[in-house]
Amino acid sequence: MDKARRQLGLSKAAIAYLKVAISNTMDEDFAAGRNCSFWTSVTKIASQAGLDRRRVARIVSWLVEQGFLIKTASDQSRRGGSQNNGKISHKFGINLAPLIMRAAKIQTAERKATFEATEAERLRTRIK
Repeated sequence: MDKARRQLGLSKAAIAYLKVAISNTMDEDFAAGRNCSFWTSVTKIASQAGLDRRRVARIVSWLVEQGFLIKTASDQSRRGGSQNNGKISHKFGINLAPLIMRAAKIQTAERKATFEATEAERLRTRIK
């Protein structure tokens, strides 16, 4: 996702957040028919991403607005959830489903960014 950051309109901080978000899920969560969510606290995510709590909140809001994430919250905006036999049974937190649905677009953007970087380097070398 780093290479496609600009094509996707994502900041470096948003990428840092998404890396932490993905690391807070389990591999099984990405299987078909599963719920890919996490409910790690904003404080812990901010610490793991090396960001301020308020910045994380702004990033999450922006990612939700842009359709990269879905956010659900309990009555007091607390995060929480549970799993039964490794499968998420309920959650109040962040759902990565929209990001997963964009996987093909993200991969295409990465290939395009890689091509553009390679082509730019080739042209720089040729100009010299």
